[in-house]
Amino acid sequence: MRRHAQWLLLCFVIAILAGCGSEITTSQSKVMVEVGNSSITEAEFTTFLDQNSNNINNNAGGLDANTTRQQLLEQLILQKVLLEESAKLGAGIDSVTAEQTTMMIDQALEQENAAIADKEKPTFADYEAFAKKNRFGSVEGMRAYVAQILTFESYAKMLQLPSETPQFHLFHILVSTQTVSESVALDRVNQLLTQLKAGEDFSALAQQYSEDTGSGANGGDLGWYTKEQFAGFVPEFATALNTLEIGQLSEPVKTEFGYHIMKITESRNATSFGSFQELMSSPEGMAYVQGKVEEYRQKDLIKNYVRAEDVPFPESVTVFQ
Repeated sequence: MRRHAQWLLLCFVIAILAGCGSEITTSQSKVMVEVGNSSITEAEFTTFLDQNSNNINNNAGGLDANTTRQQLLEQLILQKVLLEESAKLGAGIDSVTAEQTTMMIDQALEQENAAIADKEKPTFADYEAFAKKNRFGSVEGMRAYVAQILTFESYAKMLQLPSETPQFHLFHILVSTQTVSESVALDRVNQLLTQLKAGEDFSALAQQYSEDTGSGANGGDLGWYTKEQFAGFVPEFATALNTLEIGQLSEPVKTEFGYHIMKITESRNATSFGSFQELMSSPEGMAYVQGKVEEYRQKDLIKNYVRAEDVPFPESVTVFQ
């Protein structure tokens, strides 16, 4: 049972992140399930089965046809619950812009087809071919589902779950020793430390001077970490973090990357997630989303009208034909 559950979770995460999800159906079709203010139609469920046919055919691993259909329907129900919850946090699908959607599709196109990557801009025919290959049915259906992916990403990053283990918000400024001598780098970092102690803004100086391109653009923001997670940094960095109080500036810390000035700005008793995949692969995250589905059931917000076993498999699902 545990193996089957893990397989279905893997299919769900792959479906969301790889664009292998269900087409948003606009044509008339019998409603199978109502989930809050949304619904799942027979056509949408059939499309979902078709688009996951490779996973079903290759990984069913002993599940019978009815169990497979029911558990895949549960995946769609979970998606609908998450869309409802996303809207409550202000991360609803309407908040996703056309530019974000196009950018994500273009990135997927470029990864799949080097010839498209060489073009100044993909053509509509390129989008149509990509939508057809991935069984979205239409460019509009593909765009709608990509917007859903982006919604889930935004929701995961906004979600904060209560936790008994505190997290700490970390910032740093890096002066690299890769291009200058250690003495020059040390002089620069000491000058920055003097400016910070004089009251200059940490984020502004990080944006201007930090040579960690990832965090520097965000004002030196490294994100939220527990004390246990400090061990994931290089040893000198982790040791220095463990000596800092909230609001305290570190003295220059030497690592293999150069000299750092570090700061812990605040703490919270919450768990946060950097991506939807992180949410769905963490025990806390999975417990939360599964609890949300159960909450919807208890409040009678999930109403089943058509059984999953009454919907035929599409021809692409050969293992049960």
